[in-house]
Amino acid sequence: MNRSEHGTENWLDAFSHMLAKPCEDEKAFFDLRRKLGLGVGLDEAGNLIRESRGLAPQLLRP
Repeated sequence: MNRSEHGTENWLDAFSHMLAKPCEDEKAFFDLRRKLGLGVGLDEAGNLIRESRGLAPQLLRP
């Protein structure tokens, strides 16, 4: 591996690591969506759920 390839590999590793965790703006955006009962997501078991205002998340079934 030459220096250029090594630098690209390091950049890609750092970039991937940065994208693996949400920033504070992303966290706030999705917290607001959950509070408003908008959108869907996955629970800890990988099930598709919808959050509703003030209610427990609802499991969505096909």
